[in-house]
Amino acid sequence: MLPTEQAAAADAAATAGSPGNPKGHSISQQWLRVLGAALGRVVVILALMMMGWASVPAVLGWQPTTVVSGSMEPTISVGDVVVSRPMGAENLIPGRVVLVDDPDHAGRLRLHRIAAVNPDGSLVLRGDANAANDSTSVWPSAVHGVGYLRIPAVGLPIVWMGRGQWALVVIGVVVLAGALAMTRLDRHFARPGRKDVKSGGRRRADWKAWLGPARRTSCMVLFLVAAAGLAGAAVMTAPTAHAAFSDTSSNQPNTLSSRAFFSCTAAALADSPSLFYGFNDSPKPATAVTDSSGAGNDGTFRMTAATSTSIPCAGDGGNSADLAGLRYIATTTASSGPTVFSYEMWFRTSSILGGKLGGFQDSKNNALGTNDRNLYMRADGRLVFGVAPGGTMQTIVSPAAYNDGAWHHTAVTLSSAGMKLYVDGVQVASSASATTARSGYTGYWRFGDGDLTAWPGAGLSAFNGQVDNIAVYDTAALTQAQILAHFQAAAP
Repeated sequence: MLPTEQAAAADAAATAGSPGNPKGHSISQQWLRVLGAALGRVVVILALMMMGWASVPAVLGWQPTTVVSGSMEPTISVGDVVVSRPMGAENLIPGRVVLVDDPDHAGRLRLHRIAAVNPDGSLVLRGDANAANDSTSVWPSAVHGVGYLRIPAVGLPIVWMGRGQWALVVIGVVVLAGALAMTRLDRHFARPGRKDVKSGGRRRADWKAWLGPARRTSCMVLFLVAAAGLAGAAVMTAPTAHAAFSDTSSNQPNTLSSRAFFSCTAAALADSPSLFYGFNDSPKPATAVTDSSGAGNDGTFRMTAATSTSIPCAGDGGNSADLAGLRYIATTTASSGPTVFSYEMWFRTSSILGGKLGGFQDSKNNALGTNDRNLYMRADGRLVFGVAPGGTMQTIVSPAAYNDGAWHHTAVTLSSAGMKLYVDGVQVASSASATTARSGYTGYWRFGDGDLTAWPGAGLSAFNGQVDNIAVYDTAALTQAQILAHFQAAAP
């Protein structure tokens, strides 16, 4: 073969490419095309999965709804799809998010959280971002379901169409179409090129293969499938919920929140505590913690505060307080000890030494002093709640131990019905013999340490573990339904 013929043959081979690389791309070009195709597939699969999550539950009789206003921020954002599950009236308890017929606007839906249940059974609702409860209560018969799933942002195209933001709709379609096209970038490396019989066995030019009827048909099918999925999801989630338009709303700017659907903080604040420590200060506090109840009774730490990234409620974010090393939290302002009260918290420990979780003591900074309304853990891990009316100690004890290293929710109440101890939403101990607490002194709420002298079964005074979401209700005894709702709010 002559040199010129050899050069021509080499050029032809380079143009034709190898069986796995018909276009003769360089190695770097091949990798870019493969990575681009993988990215396109990820986007398409993610979009279809989110559409499926938003629409498939309707087959079970659950109701997907697109949120179109922002008074449930930051828990639920505009454009989120919330799937509501039909439940019985016994499940309509404070802290739960419900989808209801809007009592103020005929033909609309409203998605808000239950703030309270009136004595007549009607529900008081409130948006998480609103400054006050909704002005009109609703009956349980108006409830479509309880919020169960939240699919973020998948309903944004419906919001855009409802607002006439067609440019955003077009951009969304272009992005999806571009992702579909990217899935074809690695088609030349998936299998060798086909032979063209009419051209004597030589491979067909790639641009002809791309424009071939089979390739055009497969691309059209993929696009139609994606379009059908988008249309189906749009139809299934077309009902929209306002959250909610009222004179008292003060909606915050929309953000695509990554928070969990349920919020322990929101559930507790819905029952108007007189004190709430969430330990979510930013930046982290050094010697103080903010009272989020609105009463302004911020807490002080005995020593430099330590916070833990371990939290019981994914919906809250933030931190918990790490009380290892003789740390405790005390309110800054003294008050009279309430005779009717509740307090609750989440705690976690694996200590075998026990310690004081909470109580009311006349000393803010000293370990010893007049004390009452104590909740503490014995060395065997069991919880004890006690009061001392007239100086005589009366206690109730949980039958199980809770120093297993897991997060637990506990609450105590005292009222004319007696004293009660709850763990993880369930009443575990009670006594009707003690209906009042020790009186005649002013003091401070202290958590994590305090005087336990002579209290039955008490070990060390300091609790060695983490606590979070401490709430005090100094004029009310929470009901079992409220306490259960606060515990269930931790579940995503």
